[in-house]
This record gives sequence, C-alpha cells and structure tokens, in this order.
Amino acid sequence: MSNKAHLMTGYSKNRRPYDFYSTPPARVMALLENETFSGSIFLEPCSGAGHISKVLEKKFPGQNILSYDIRKDNIYGTGGIDFLKQTAEFYNHPDHIITNPPYKILTEFIQHSKTIARYKIAMLLPTQALGGKIHNGLIWTDKQFPLKKVIIIPDRLKFFSTKNSCPMYHLWAIWDRFHVGEPIITWHQKKENTLPLFPEGEEEQEEDENFKDAMETEVLLLQKQIEIESEVFCDA
Repeated sequence: MSNKAHLMTGYSKNRRPYDFYSTPPARVMALLENETFSGSIFLEPCSGAGHISKVLEKKFPGQNILSYDIRKDNIYGTGGIDFLKQTAEFYNHPDHIITNPPYKILTEFIQHSKTIARYKIAMLLPTQALGGKIHNGLIWTDKQFPLKKVIIIPDRLKFFSTKNSCPMYHLWAIWDRFHVGEPIITWHQKKENTLPLFPEGEEEQEEDENFKDAMETEVLLLQKQIEIESEVFCDA
C-alpha cells in the first residue's frame, strides 16, 4: 500500500504530530442533530484549531466550553495539557466530553474519558474502530459506562488539515453512563435547521480548494480500499 493512502486513512507512521486532523464543523452537527446534551460544562480535550469547540459555543451559548490541547502553539483554548495525565478535578468535573481523539491511543483515550465525564462521551471515529478484540472487550461491552449510540456518517470526511478526502467512513460513538440496553445504530441525515457555522460561501470555498486534489487521488484510494480495510485494526 502506498504511504499516501496510509497517511490519509490514519495508519501511517508519518501521521501529523499528535494526530492533528481538524474536524469539519458540519460533522459536529451530525452529532448534535442526533443526540441531546444537557449540562453546564463541556470538555474538548483535543481542541486543535477549535473546530469542535466553536460549534459547541454556538450551539450552547452561556455554557462552559473547556478547550484544551496537548500542543502548545496555534491552538484554540489552553495548550500544553496532556489529557491522559489529568483528573476530573482538573477539569472541574465536566458533564460531557466531545472530541476527535488521537487514533494511535484510542483505547487509552476512551478509557480515561470514562474517569472524567459525568454523563456522556462522544468521539468521532473511523468505522474500523468497531472491530478488534480489545475494543470489544474494553470499550464496546463495558456496562459501567456503556455505549449508547453509533451515528454513522454516510459520506466521507474532508479534514481541514489535509487537502484530500479521507477514504474511510466515520461515525460518532456516544457513551452514556446511565444508558440501559443495547446501543442504537443510526445514520445521519442532514436536517433543515442545521446551525449556520460560516459566513456565506466560506465553507463552500474551503471544499472547492480541496476538491481538485481529492479527485486526483480518488482512483488510487478506491483501488486500495479493500487492502486498507483488511489491514487496519485486524490485530487489535
């Protein structure tokens, strides 16, 4: 498999430092349009450039949106904070965690989040994260802080920090401390009341700039898709 395909799907050794791949704001709305969150403190521990935090601030005005990142420079919020080394007290016992976690340490990130969040955790993940023995035993079948819902995003994402569409599909996984029963699987359908996130034309311009480069690699990515899916998470 080419390094380019590996890099874009998240399993290359040459991934960006700290797995920094900014989340498209429209994909945050895919979560907020399909799940309710009530509370006063929201934590984004991987804030990056603030794409998730800024949506939360628009959606929940007046609430306390905490934005932290392990990187120190050019981030939204407070930098230099390693989430895995902090406690619930450090974050003032947040009600919810909503983030796009670093995939290299996904298991540790989810498990630690369960010691921090009071009510819900929502993470943007590749669909391949649903597989693997470790994920099944430590994450998906946990009854103390159970998986409540999986929201599948039916189109491929364009991350702001790359020029190409990612060939993998993604989902929002939501854990709810008080959920009872089996998790729900649903598909996101864009709603008419989607929160406006950009000045007119700004989002479209971003997509136009990425489109040409994405199309140039489309054939390569399609050819490699089966190979990618057979490799990633197969030994997890």
